[in-house]
Amino acid sequence: MQTSDAPIYSFGPFRLDPAERRLLLGDEAVPLPPKVLDTLVALVEADGRLVERDALMRRLWPDTIVEEVNLARNVSLLRKALGDHDGRTYIETVPKSGYRFTAPITRGTGPVALHDPSVGDVDCSSPALRLSWRLPISRTLAGLLVVAAAVAATAVGWVLNQRGSAGSVGSSNAGEPALPNHVRATFEGNVVESALSPDGTMVASLLRGPPMQLVLRDLTTGSTVETLRGMWIYRPKWSPDGSAVAVTWRPGVDQRGGFVIVPRLGGPPRTVLRSGPGTWSPDGRRFAANRGRGVGVFGLDGVLVNDVPIPAFQWLIDLDWSRASDRLLIWTENEQRHTILWLSSPDGADVREFYSPHTRLLAATWSSDGSAVYCLRPVADTAELVRVPLDRRTQADEQVLIRGLTAGKGLSLSADGSKLLFLRATPVANLWRVTVDDSERHSPVTAVQLTRGASRILSPVMSPDDRTIAFVRADGNDAVIQKSVLPLDGPADTLTPAGLNVESPAWSPDGSHIAFAARAPGGSALWMVGLNDGSRRQLPTGRPIERDTDSVVWAPDGRLAYQTTDRRHYYLVDPGTGQEQRLGTTDTGWMSSPRFSPDGTLVAVFWNRSPSGPALWTIDLKTGAETFIAKAIRPIGWSPGNRAVYGVRSLGRGEPEIVRVDRSTGSETVVTRFPSGVVLSGSVSRDGRQVVCSVGDDIADAWIIENFDPQPTKRPSAAR
Repeated sequence: MQTSDAPIYSFGPFRLDPAERRLLLGDEAVPLPPKVLDTLVALVEADGRLVERDALMRRLWPDTIVEEVNLARNVSLLRKALGDHDGRTYIETVPKSGYRFTAPITRGTGPVALHDPSVGDVDCSSPALRLSWRLPISRTLAGLLVVAAAVAATAVGWVLNQRGSAGSVGSSNAGEPALPNHVRATFEGNVVESALSPDGTMVASLLRGPPMQLVLRDLTTGSTVETLRGMWIYRPKWSPDGSAVAVTWRPGVDQRGGFVIVPRLGGPPRTVLRSGPGTWSPDGRRFAANRGRGVGVFGLDGVLVNDVPIPAFQWLIDLDWSRASDRLLIWTENEQRHTILWLSSPDGADVREFYSPHTRLLAATWSSDGSAVYCLRPVADTAELVRVPLDRRTQADEQVLIRGLTAGKGLSLSADGSKLLFLRATPVANLWRVTVDDSERHSPVTAVQLTRGASRILSPVMSPDDRTIAFVRADGNDAVIQKSVLPLDGPADTLTPAGLNVESPAWSPDGSHIAFAARAPGGSALWMVGLNDGSRRQLPTGRPIERDTDSVVWAPDGRLAYQTTDRRHYYLVDPGTGQEQRLGTTDTGWMSSPRFSPDGTLVAVFWNRSPSGPALWTIDLKTGAETFIAKAIRPIGWSPGNRAVYGVRSLGRGEPEIVRVDRSTGSETVVTRFPSGVVLSGSVSRDGRQVVCSVGDDIADAWIIENFDPQPTKRPSAAR
């Protein structure tokens, strides 16, 4: 037993010993990076008082100038380590000011006992010990274990699965390929997309918001600089000389952005185009960018040079312009969300379909010599890196380079082809419940976490009697629908078999069936399962159906609303007769997340249409009237009497929030805030007093792989 007489701070199940630099959960030490522990000590010593950001940064980095994103990262990691015990949130963000530690703190002195497993027997029935054993499942440690396991699995996968004999792979002998070398490139933990500079020394990362941030990291010094903030930022692309980054950007709800150039050394962004995504030409003098139903090549002044016609496609995902071959790689998806890659000359005279893998790729980018395309292809709950040569004729021509990657979206290659950057992501989502204050005081309440673990638990929907929750449990690339009685402390019943890859469960008004979208030959289909006899049947629809969150919703009158694959429309279909009626009449913008009022006369939707942009609208099902309510609110349910709509503040600043929006005035009241993550979906009980939502809190960072291709054709390094 080890002891110390240093002052001790106790809060919840934790004990903090600043002198020994130790945080304990029960009898187990919680591993924290040094600066994260320093952040905790500073907040706890303030004993509930506000600690301003500037003061906190001066204390943590007294002799160094650092960006505010480093402090935000410390707080984010600290929140993940502390978790949520007994419904308590430990750290409060005070907008534009700083942070406050909100839990009651007891200060004392005396010895602190550390558990030594070599001393005596362990009583596993002890409640305190059961609590202390939760530590290995904490997000911080789990994230470290996932990273370590992924690196080990990658190395083993390389040895067992790559080309040539097992004895030759990874050998240090001259002329034989070396093992892939994995190097972590970012440490924020909330990276959405990343891009590697041409010379391989800088990483441009987009950090999850709100607001989103564009952060540049120097891999040599580790220094970071924030260059841009906005409501939306996506698809970062370095200029060929590494002097700037181009992104698609929208600064705010009421501000229109576009495809902009951000100087590497700082300065205001310069708008080139009003739409994206786009990519640079090899000489840095032109862009190829989204042009609605095709691709256009533009000058730096935004003037169209020529069109690049692409045959029918549903979604334009990304573009890449080869430095070696001066050809465009165009990444699209069809109605079934399957990837189709196209190759084109910049003038659009030579366009051909190149690769159709009959699945949805995670990423695609040119090889350095322009002779092949590197792809990230999903396999079960991992991904594999594949080299697809331009002269591919059959699948046998494809070369799997690395298996077993825990990869998210995105690939980026240095100009000389020696470094490949990808996003390593561990997606996690759990259910939370909020008991709403119905006294009309509308004071924020604390959300209680219902589920824990490493699965993704999505699309919760409450039964008509408000006693049971149906939800999607996703592991890897498959998902099933389960249901469980609130508060989810018992076993869950699985309603669908593996392999259907289901989404968006919806209860029938009488509670006897659950409808859902599932994978089907050539796309997706609308299904329903009987809860009494377990029978499943497919329902015909007049149009292709989308398979995503909130793509299926059951209306109070018994009709089912389903989303079309262009995500612009919902149709109401009668399960008995098959008759269909379109929801709404305005033919503009994307529509999602319909929520029917309790009496079935209104439906609230999240509608991205002019001139409001993404906003909460209502549609009167009798008159067809479409009414704007509030900007940037995604609905999840109604209050009784149709007085207000509950929704997620999906865009803007601050922590994730559930808000209540008055339908007549548009005024917003915060119902609850979450310490971190993103509110993915939600459901409200019929009496308006219970809200259950899925909150995702992915751990994602950029990594670089060297020696990933045993026979790449190297090109000269790009000038910096």
